[in-house]
Amino acid sequence: MGSNIQSAPEAKLGVLYGVAAYSVWGFSAIYWKWLFAAGAIEVLAHRVLWASVIIGVVLVLRKRLPHVLALVRDWRMLRMLVITGALLAINWSIFVWAVLTDQILQASLGYYINPLVNVLIGTFLLSEKMSRLQISAVALAGLGVLAMLVIGGSLPWPALTLAVTFAIYGYLRKVSNVVAMDALFIEMTLFVPVALVALYWLNVNGEPVFGPSDPLMSLLLIGGGAVTFLPLAFFGESVRRVRLITVGFLQYLSPTIQFLLAVLVYGEHFTIGHIVAFGCIWLGLILYSIDAVRQTS
Repeated sequence: MGSNIQSAPEAKLGVLYGVAAYSVWGFSAIYWKWLFAAGAIEVLAHRVLWASVIIGVVLVLRKRLPHVLALVRDWRMLRMLVITGALLAINWSIFVWAVLTDQILQASLGYYINPLVNVLIGTFLLSEKMSRLQISAVALAGLGVLAMLVIGGSLPWPALTLAVTFAIYGYLRKVSNVVAMDALFIEMTLFVPVALVALYWLNVNGEPVFGPSDPLMSLLLIGGGAVTFLPLAFFGESVRRVRLITVGFLQYLSPTIQFLLAVLVYGEHFTIGHIVAFGCIWLGLILYSIDAVRQTS
């Protein structure tokens, strides 16, 4: 057995970490639903603020701050992290907005499409060749989106935005080759001033829920930082212990949970357009998964 193969107990632990990560990402829709009274702007501002605080504390405990400062001094890398931070902010904004406006199905659809968008990025930006099964999978995803447009009467732009922004984010982070937690802290910290301005604006012009008048909601807003950090930490522990193909299969857990929540718990309307679109994309993901297994066997 090669040295790069993890022991059975470590591999099992890695799978458990992966299941934990994608389960938290999937069920986080429930958490953000609880924050409906706060509104998307306040939720996002607090999410950025408290996530940066928690990650900052973790980095201090791990003595990673010198590495973070080295990244900040690298102008090329800092510019890259501004872009990735903006992509992440857009992705989070659309996701939270979708959850708060009863469009979890759109979020689920977006994260199902994401692996197939990754295939396109690999083809056009990394000069990777698509296999026949991958071409078929991407074509089916396109057919699913077209079904939403023709049958549903509207382009599923939230789903497409989620898929594209996260795919580009992953690509840029891949080519930048930086430690995930270090980079995430910088991405969050860069947008802390924006979050503070948003919270100030809410205090002056709106009615923020954060404060002594609503301690439970305030605690939930602070807890959004932990909900952001924990799955990232679990994911990091998972990818160290299991093969990437295993992580690739586990990633379907999150949108599946979101799909089931949307239909069974929150009663979102599952139209003919949804049936055709999800059917096409699920079939495409089956082909994509078969191809992934063939390439690693």
